[in-house]
Amino acid sequence: MKTWELVKMAWKALGVNKLRSILTTSGITIGIFSIISVMTAIAALQTSIESGLSFLGANTFQFSKYPNGINVWGDEKYRNRRSIDYQTYLKFVRMIGDQVEVICPKVWDDSTQGVFENRKTNPNIELCGTTHDFLAANNFKISEGRNLSGEDVEFSRSVCVVGQQLVQRLFPQGHAVGETIKLNEKNYEVIGTLAEKGSSFGGNDDNLVVIPITKFFENYGSRERSLNTVSASLPAWARSCNSRRDCRTHQSFLCN
Repeated sequence: MKTWELVKMAWKALGVNKLRSILTTSGITIGIFSIISVMTAIAALQTSIESGLSFLGANTFQFSKYPNGINVWGDEKYRNRRSIDYQTYLKFVRMIGDQVEVICPKVWDDSTQGVFENRKTNPNIELCGTTHDFLAANNFKISEGRNLSGEDVEFSRSVCVVGQQLVQRLFPQGHAVGETIKLNEKNYEVIGTLAEKGSSFGGNDDNLVVIPITKFFENYGSRERSLNTVSASLPAWARSCNSRRDCRTHQSFLCN
């Protein structure tokens, strides 16, 4: 039987059973578009997750007292964990020495308000006390001015690096560097601005102000605050730390 005859027979069959033919074709079409839609949604979700994780650099490890989303009033088992204070962080830095490329502490306040002259922000700024390694460990870049320095932390200077959302709100005409702003009624000189980064996991990485961690403790206190500590390119013992015994061997608080 020739191909042309098969085509004619199929065409006649479609004409005889029009309703069944329409339903079958519609079902096939809907199925194809459903598969395409699902695959597109999965690809978009993967892109969103990868973009959200981009706030950390490659080979970056972070540990803290509380998991993400748990605050000081969270689950009892987290509140009973030992806090990671600044002295513990310094001990950890001395312990690992030069085995990591970048390491920095982070302590947060998420209810900060910024004020410059007659302009102010909402009281929801993410204020981070940290060191000069914050940018490298968290994949931020400087847009204008400079980063925090070791001297800023050592001498507890009242300086800050601000995100683009604050720049747009407090300095709509630009030229933020060199100006003095208030953060929760404390004065800080703007020494730099962060390049725009966007949102990740529902948060806004541009709604951020970075200050020396020593100035953070001086102005806002260190009691009942626990650090998040970030390091990149972990030492071999940390990558293979699979038990509390391993951690105790290295005098580490990673698994407590």
